[in-house]
Amino acid sequence: MTLGESRAKLGQDWTCQAHEAARIAGVSKNTLLRWLRQGKVPEVARDRNGWRVFSAEDVERICAYARRITPPDAFSASAPPVGPAAPPRGQAAETGAEEAA
Repeated sequence: MTLGESRAKLGQDWTCQAHEAARIAGVSKNTLLRWLRQGKVPEVARDRNGWRVFSAEDVERICAYARRITPPDAFSASAPPVGPAAPPRGQAAETGAEEAA
C-alpha cells in the first residue's frame, strides 16, 4: 500500500510507526532513525509511551528527503559499476606478482 492509498483510505488522521514510515520512504528503519537523530529530517510527535508517531505529512517530508539525496539511477541496472569486481573466492587477483617470482 502506498502513502497515497493509505491516506485516501484512512483520511488525514493516518499515522504510522517508524518501520512503516521507513518502508514507505524506501529506506531502513535504522537509516530513518539516524536521520532523525542527526536532524536531517524534523523530529516527529511521540505518543504517551515515547514512541514516535509519524503523520502523513511527516512521511511525505521523509520521502522527499530520501528522493533528494538518492541519485535517480543509483540502483538501476544501467548504472556503471562503482569499482573493479573482486576476484572469485579462492583465487588471487592478477597483479603481475607471479611473473616477478
